[in-house]
Amino acid sequence: MDINRNALLLYLRDLRDLEIAKKKISALYSKEKKYMENELVYMKTPSLRVENDVPDYSGGFMMLGIGIVGTLFSGWITLGFGTGFFTIIFKLFFGGMTIMCIIMTILGLVMIISDDREVSKSNKEAKKHNAEEKARVENNADRVAQMEREYKQTLSYLSSEYNKADSLLTAYYNQNLLPKQYRNLASLIYIYDYMSTSQESFSDTLIHEHMENGIQKILSRLDYIIQQNEYMIFNQHRIEAQNKNMISQNESMLKSLERTEQNTFESKEYAQLSLNYNKATAFFAAATYLEQR
Repeated sequence: MDINRNALLLYLRDLRDLEIAKKKISALYSKEKKYMENELVYMKTPSLRVENDVPDYSGGFMMLGIGIVGTLFSGWITLGFGTGFFTIIFKLFFGGMTIMCIIMTILGLVMIISDDREVSKSNKEAKKHNAEEKARVENNADRVAQMEREYKQTLSYLSSEYNKADSLLTAYYNQNLLPKQYRNLASLIYIYDYMSTSQESFSDTLIHEHMENGIQKILSRLDYIIQQNEYMIFNQHRIEAQNKNMISQNESMLKSLERTEQNTFESKEYAQLSLNYNKATAFFAAATYLEQR
């Protein structure tokens, strides 16, 4: 079919935007699903702490044991032996050691008591925290039920929107105006951009020597291109979808082509193109979520 250039540009533009819309809806679906699942896990699951933790007395008992043994040993040495000069020096040294060991013994006891108090305090706080968490989860029961309903509605809506976009694409592709190997986003971006910025015909564009290389370049940067341009693309399409004058002009063009086309088959194709255009316009007019960044 030798389609009118302006009608073809509408066709290619709608295909490109619907393909991007499918990707956007799929991403929104995954994002919402992950967010809601995480929220529901938090709302339904208490974050419990260990309530019966046992103190680790190892450090305290080690210091206590060393202190007691050291005190007894150095004390025994200090109290024994004679009274000579070197003996006195010897006793003074071990006397100091005895004092140090006594201090170690006291520190060991302090550590044991401190560990016991700390763990006891921690256990009490854990019990209080756990009680609050269990109460929170119980109090969330109604809210959780509401969130689950909203969650299902949101995902159902996005799934429905995805199916709408997919059905529109199928209807457009079924007109067989575009060869099957080019029914993908990278090809649509290249063909539409090339034709909208040049005077090349559709047939000449498809055999352009740089076409395959251009499509591959777009394909290698497709995610980046979508990220940088999708907001502008959706914004422009939604503005047009709400502009009655612009819609009327496009509809008039397609209706005129349908009436003036001598070939019955091609006349029906313009009629189908007009129908698909109206459905796509209605879709983008209602799809406010597409402008989410």
